Amino acid sequence: MTSPSNASDLVVDLLITAGLPADESNVLLAEDKLGNSLVWFGQEYLTEKSNEWDVELFFETYAIRRGDKRGWSSSIVAGLASRADIPVQDRDLIVERARQRAIEQIRASA
Repeated sequence: MTSPSNASDLVVDLLITAGLPADESNVLLAEDKLGNSLVWFGQEYLTEKSNEWDVELFFETYAIRRGDKRGWSSSIVAGLASRADIPVQDRDLIVERARQRAIEQIRASA
């Protein structure tokens, strides 16, 4: 996969791919779309591979984000990376799927 190495780079990559400048409002838009997509695909993965408690804990830890969303996607990516029960290939797939969905959503809202 050709995704950038960290979530900050992912946010900038999303904006470049969507053809938008990396100004404050667009960065926040990209953080929002990427964060929501990471939560979605993270939960989807855990639903298939883990148990309902794990899915609920993931949601409680990462899904409720009010106010400033700067760094939200980085927190989720770091959380996924810290889990020994999620193979690197699976984590990369979660991130790539979230990236693709976020790009679609950014383009739709532009």
